[in-house]
Amino acid sequence: PTTVLSAEKLRLMDALVFSRISTSRSQARRDIESRGIYINGRVVLDINHVLSHADVLHNNQLLLTKGRLLTARIQIPS
Repeated sequence: PTTVLSAEKLRLMDALVFSRISTSRSQARRDIESRGIYINGRVVLDINHVLSHADVLHNNQLLLTKGRLLTARIQIPS
């Protein structure tokens, strides 16, 4: 599924909740701290990570993954 988010300074924890990968911000924090969250295949270690255009692949999209089963495509308008 694709989620369109239009905030300039969107925190990773909020994006995880909006895309329904994590059920709450506290769960998102625990997922990040346990090295279970990936942006475009790279593990994220910073709970204060802010999504930016450096994280975007092509077509203004990035891929959030939790473990092997949960995946969401995030589209950030330019």
